[in-house]
Amino acid sequence: MTLKVSVAEVQSALAVYLDKALDEAVEVTRPGKEDVVIISAGRFRALKQSERRALHPAELTEAEAQAMANAEIPPEHRYSLGDIKS
Repeated sequence: MTLKVSVAEVQSALAVYLDKALDEAVEVTRPGKEDVVIISAGRFRALKQSERRALHPAELTEAEAQAMANAEIPPEHRYSLGDIKS
C-alpha cells in the first residue's frame, strides 16, 4: 500500500511521515506530479538486493535462455484474464 501526500504535508509533519514509512511507502507529490517516495531502510536494502540478483538477458547462458523459453506454468497456477474478479 502507498500513502500519497503533498510536499507541504510532509514539510509540516516530517516525523509523522517518517514513522509511517516504516510500515508503508509514502509517495510525496508536488502539484501535478509524483516527486519522491519515502520507504524504510529495510525495504530499500531489500530492493537494492533484488536489483543485484537480476540479470540482463544477455548475461544468460544459452542453456538458461532455452530453459526459460521451454518453461511452462504448472496447471494449478494457470489462469486467464477472465478468471480475475474486479
